[in-house]
Amino acid sequence: MNVRPQRIDMRGSRLNFLLRSQQTFEASYDESMKYLVGLNFREQLSWLSVVLFYAIVANVPYWAASHAFGFYKQLGIFCVEYAIVGAIACFVPRIVSAGILLIVILCDLLCSVCLSYSLPIRQCVDNVGGAVQGLTAERFVYATSILSLLLLTSAAAGSLRANALAFRFRLRAALCLSCFAATIVVIDLSAIYLSVHRATGDLPTLFGTRPVGDGSDPEFSGTPRLARVQSERLIRMVVLHRFVGAFEKHGKASDFPVPSATGAAVGPEGLMARQSSATLPNIVLVLVESWGLAGDLQLRNALVRPYLQPAVTNGYHVVQGDVAFHGSTVPGEARELCASGIGYYVTIAPRSDLGTCLPAQLVSAGYYNIALHGMNGLMFNRTSWWSRIGFQEMWFNEELKRQGMPDCIGAHRGTCDANIAGWIGHRLAQDNSKPLFVYWVTLNSHLPVPVPTTLADPAPCAASISLVPRTALCSWYQLVSKVHESVALAAMSKTSRPTVFIVVGDHTPPFSTQTLRDGFSQTEVPYVLLLPKAMAGDNSSYR
Repeated sequence: MNVRPQRIDMRGSRLNFLLRSQQTFEASYDESMKYLVGLNFREQLSWLSVVLFYAIVANVPYWAASHAFGFYKQLGIFCVEYAIVGAIACFVPRIVSAGILLIVILCDLLCSVCLSYSLPIRQCVDNVGGAVQGLTAERFVYATSILSLLLLTSAAAGSLRANALAFRFRLRAALCLSCFAATIVVIDLSAIYLSVHRATGDLPTLFGTRPVGDGSDPEFSGTPRLARVQSERLIRMVVLHRFVGAFEKHGKASDFPVPSATGAAVGPEGLMARQSSATLPNIVLVLVESWGLAGDLQLRNALVRPYLQPAVTNGYHVVQGDVAFHGSTVPGEARELCASGIGYYVTIAPRSDLGTCLPAQLVSAGYYNIALHGMNGLMFNRTSWWSRIGFQEMWFNEELKRQGMPDCIGAHRGTCDANIAGWIGHRLAQDNSKPLFVYWVTLNSHLPVPVPTTLADPAPCAASISLVPRTALCSWYQLVSKVHESVALAAMSKTSRPTVFIVVGDHTPPFSTQTLRDGFSQTEVPYVLLLPKAMAGDNSSYR
């Protein structure tokens, strides 16, 4: 009676066992396959998003700033330091990784500004307030948008929860980011080796073939870069700036003499040696923003054509030449005002160290000194050091605006250059008991220039001078040409006494592309001297 039920129970147990085994195997197989083929999307996506964010997305604020403010394109596309921060973020608290990334992006932007516009780090930091005050409405929107984007990127880094991933995924993300950084560096080094080493025999590096002159001027080959390695560049700039700063600080203006356009006109063998105190002429020194020495001779001649028209040459000896430059605008000011290479030390030098500079000497000779700049006086602390160097009257954007002069749109908001030239011409026509020394630093051709320009009657960008309309080079040409036209017009106007005009570039135009930069000398800038034929004394040596 009990045999049959026992057989049925055993068969049921075996069946249940087989069913459970099959289910267990299928579940294990599914899990294994999900792991092997990467179907666990949530975990896989977490570590991949970390890699994508720090390798690519974190660069978005820089790319936006580069487009808006014209950073030098050769600095590189992807920042290596961002990838390194991403690898660190896998093993530190989120707030720490977000803070580190914010600092690194700020340093990246600071370094790019310095390298693009040949500025030492201290000058960039010290002039943030003046630069912000001089932004146009459009660029102010750009700046606030980039700042918002920067903060959003930092917040996104904190929300990724990279340190909360399983250890194997954190390790995988850190290794991928490290490999990404190493790969783009190796690609760049290989490209530089092929393009530079074989041509020159120099041993190239990722950071340039020669040291940076003052910690700011990039010395790059024309090879495009994938990698931005800003930490090395920042260290070089800091070290070099400290060395140069200490060197300048222990010297006076006369201890670092350099040739200058002003020296060619009023130096020991020039104008001042030939004049008596009763016949001293007015002197107008115009430092033209970004007027570099173009390699194209036709373009170079087209810019100075306003000085060669008969109405100018009938009254002036026109002298052309070039002088060596170093750094950006302020070193150009030191070169022309002090015939000195003291650079940015001029902005902090005491009055005693500036006694040999031209403004102080002209005051002693009986001149009345006037300085003008279309931007605010906060930039490079001009309000302070222009006074110490010997200028008795200073005009900046606010003062010029009260005179009814309009602002022009460009890299900075400031008074239109042509209007300032007209103001100078009017001042020279007034009956002055003292000779005038008028110093004018132009503004509108500061890069990046607007494309197209907003000038009412710009010079045509003709193919005969290798210019294409509605390009950055065309806009630069039109803005610089407008300065020369307005100075020539002032020279042709009636003045209370003979007037010497010295028109000289401050530095080469810092275009964002290597191709445009290569079109200009990286060591010299041009100048034009207008020496009145009506002055007493023989000026034949200037012809």
